[in-house]
Amino acid sequence: MSEITKEMYESLDSLLQKVNLNDVSSESSGNFNLPDGIYKCEVKHGELKVTTTNRLMAMFRFKTTQNGLNMLDTGDYEEVPNTKGQTIFKNYFLDDEKSIKIFVSDMLKFEGDVEGEPYLPKESFTTSATLEDSVELLGESELSIWIQITSYKKKDDSIGTNISLLSWKRIDEWGLQ
Repeated sequence: MSEITKEMYESLDSLLQKVNLNDVSSESSGNFNLPDGIYKCEVKHGELKVTTTNRLMAMFRFKTTQNGLNMLDTGDYEEVPNTKGQTIFKNYFLDDEKSIKIFVSDMLKFEGDVEGEPYLPKESFTTSATLEDSVELLGESELSIWIQITSYKKKDDSIGTNISLLSWKRIDEWGLQ
């Protein structure tokens, strides 16, 4: 496995300095076999790493803490059976301004001790050193977060999967806790 080099940190710092996070919030917009649904999870691991193609990536692993839910057309929910204890992976490539904004938006979805406030402020993601520390801190935090999995049909007719971290605001709107 590749090591994160000084040059990669410098490149990430250069990119992070260009990214304007003023408009990024928790509302901005893997390898698993879970069906479409909403899953309450606990973060189990987070790290900043270099891929085999030499791209910088923040990698997270989550574990579902209860069976998932499907939202019905009526607004009610039905349980997705046999999904408690499953693993969900979410990776963020840190290649450009758009990917940084998506990443920071998702990191702000982890609610802290103060209701409605992120666990870590967006300033935690403005330098390579604080970003790496923050990813590791979140990975060790065992914080709960809701994740939505949705499938879609790709142009080549294969099935793709979106993994979306949900903000506490959205979870409140949907009547979940």
